Amino acid sequence: MSLLTEFLHQHGIAISQGDFLLRASTVATAVASALFGGWLGSRTRTKQKVVDELNAIRVAVALCFSISNKGLAIKRQHVRPTKQRYDKIQTRMSLPQFNPTTIELDLQTLANVKFPTAALEKCVYEKINAGGKALVTLADLSTALEAFTDSTKYRNDLIKEFRSLGKPELIACYLGKPSPQGHTDTRFAHNVLALYEQTDDCIFFANELADELIKYGNGLRKRHAWKYRLPIPKIEGADWSIAEAQDLLPERSNYADWLRGFKNVPTRSERLKRWFKQIVSTGE
Repeated sequence: MSLLTEFLHQHGIAISQGDFLLRASTVATAVASALFGGWLGSRTRTKQKVVDELNAIRVAVALCFSISNKGLAIKRQHVRPTKQRYDKIQTRMSLPQFNPTTIELDLQTLANVKFPTAALEKCVYEKINAGGKALVTLADLSTALEAFTDSTKYRNDLIKEFRSLGKPELIACYLGKPSPQGHTDTRFAHNVLALYEQTDDCIFFANELADELIKYGNGLRKRHAWKYRLPIPKIEGADWSIAEAQDLLPERSNYADWLRGFKNVPTRSERLKRWFKQIVSTGE
């Protein structure tokens, strides 16, 4: 006699064995259904969370592409030609026959370019659980975009100011040389260099962030694709071959110090290979 049957008998509760088995089966079925429903609900929520994060990564990568593409266009059309012309004039200044009154002053203003910085920050900070490098890269990208916008406005303000100057003083300010009054104004020279470097920063950090997000996203997809039957294709990076052929992409060597700040975390396969080598070497 089971403990439950003995309890029922002691308290005068009559129940047949058939009824007992039927009720026990009903309770067991209800418990199993509740457990299965909870598991299924948890699985569905986890799958949706993974899908939402992968979709957010795709949006963030697209925004990085937009930022980099705008930076490349600005560099090709305005910033690089401006710096090349300015550097050429600086080189001519060292020649004995150089006559500053014959130079062609580049006083073209730049349009204010709008970047999707806020949308990218919201996407990465709030919807993607990427690692520390992605977060640092985004912070540096935001700083570079803000600096470029400020430098663009500064250039336009300088040009507006210069147009009110006389020709000798204008040439002196443009070249960063002493004016007839003996004052040296290097603001324009520094702005030309700043715009060039900040444009490169925007391109580099946008591409670096995209690469980091793609790496994280494809790893996330690989871990969950089979388990949840995810109907999401692999995330692909942009093709920058044309920009590379036009020598528009910044040199990675210019960011060597920044890149050295991040340690390469070995993948699981790399850790297994290292562990196997240690086992083999120990056995020898």
